[in-house]
Amino acid sequence: MKKLFFLMLTVLISLSCENIDSKEEKMLYNYLIEQDYLSKINSSKKQIKKKEVSGNFISEDNDFLKYTYVSNTNITINSTYLFDEKGCFEIGLDVDYENVDEASSVANQFKQYVDEQKSFVDFKEDNFLLRWINQDKSRTVEVDIANASSGKIAITIFANE
Repeated sequence: MKKLFFLMLTVLISLSCENIDSKEEKMLYNYLIEQDYLSKINSSKKQIKKKEVSGNFISEDNDFLKYTYVSNTNITINSTYLFDEKGCFEIGLDVDYENVDEASSVANQFKQYVDEQKSFVDFKEDNFLLRWINQDKSRTVEVDIANASSGKIAITIFANE
């Protein structure tokens, strides 16, 4: 009877941990969709400020904006926007995890997010770099997963002009 109790307790704990992870993953995926980073290339600084969450603002200057998002399970996304006279030409997302097991999951979520965008058709995977180019070759998305085992992923979205 005692063995059965511990077995049931172990199963319940495992299931509840899986639910927490999937909720966190879903929340993060929804955040990526809500921010719609792929559409922000060539946007003005004013347009990006309207779309970003003002409470996450960190710093800015003439050609730079930075925001930080921290989830309730210590996943941090630092969003950096670089501007020129045409608007935003590069977006950098540095994603840090306290739980390194979540890194590959979020890389897969971002891959799913980009794959769902019908305009990004050219996908290549080279070692630890995932790369997409849109149909008219005006934008590129790169996901660097080389440091995923240490809890870091770097995502770069840039204009090809």
